[in-house]
Formats: sequence, C-alpha cells, structure tokens
Amino acid sequence: MPELTDQPIAQKHLKDGRAYSAIIFDMDGLMLDTELIERQVWQQAAKEFNYSISHEEFAQLVGRTEPSVKKILTNIWIKRNEDPKYFDDVLKLKKSYYQDFIYHNKIPIKEGLLDLLSWIKEVKLFKAVASSSKRQLVIERLTLANLSPDDFDVIVGGDEVNRGKPAPDIFLLAAQR
Repeated sequence: MPELTDQPIAQKHLKDGRAYSAIIFDMDGLMLDTELIERQVWQQAAKEFNYSISHEEFAQLVGRTEPSVKKILTNIWIKRNEDPKYFDDVLKLKKSYYQDFIYHNKIPIKEGLLDLLSWIKEVKLFKAVASSSKRQLVIERLTLANLSPDDFDVIVGGDEVNRGKPAPDIFLLAAQR
C-alpha cells in the first residue's frame, strides 16, 4: 500500500462547499461487475441441493456478510418448509463455482472505473475499498480484475467489523484508517 506521509492531504470541494480528501469504494457491483456472477453461482449451487434462490431473494443477499447471508437464506428456506441444514454445503459449492468461473474468465470492471482511479491519483486523494467480502477475498478479486491492491491506501473487509451492511461499519472503519 502507498506510504502515508505527513504531507498535507489534498482536499476537493463539492458544489455546496463541503470538502473531501478521500474516496471510499464499495467493491462488488460498484467497482467490479460481480453481482451477476454471484447470482448465477448461488442459484446453481442451491439447485444442486434442491433449494432455489429467486432474483428477488438474491437481491437481499447483495452486500451482506456470510453470517448475514446464512441467516437470510435460512429464513427463506424455512418459510418454504425446506430444511436449511445444507447451507454450508451450498456455500462451499457456490465458492467452487465462483472460483471456476473466475479461473476461466476475468472479473469485469465497471465502465469508467479506470478513468476515475486515474483522476483520483492525479488529484492526490486517498482511496479506499470497503467491502462486505472478507478482506483476503477483496484482495483476490481486485487482483483478478487486474487492479493492484497496492494502489489503494486502505482496504477493509467485512470480516474486520462486527456488523455488516446495511450498517455503515465497513465504511466508517475505512474512513478512520
């Protein structure tokens, strides 16, 4: 990661006069185009165990930590009188499908991201990634998308906070760091 120095922090101003000196990115769905991949591999893995996850149900999982996802899917499956005892197996298979996908395909980045990152570097703002994904997974996904984790001043993963989204904890920790 870039060295933090005692140099003055660059500040920019919004039209209403508020100042900012850093930009915090969420990763999945904002920087990286991973939500479609995630939905497909979740649905495929669930189907293998005779569960289902609709598009609407998957939308409830976006941005959540693994414990939160487990709670949501367990509740959904119980309401359908489906025994959620195979959740951990579904999760393991989902991860396997995801790894297989990214092994054969690159993780696509969102349009305009490289231009924005270039501008941030040019104007000397701090940049951080705050994601509900585990920190190590954030680093892996950035790398697989041909983005260097070392180009970010701070990376915060969902495994570094007590509360996942929708709580703001990951973003607050990134701002603090």
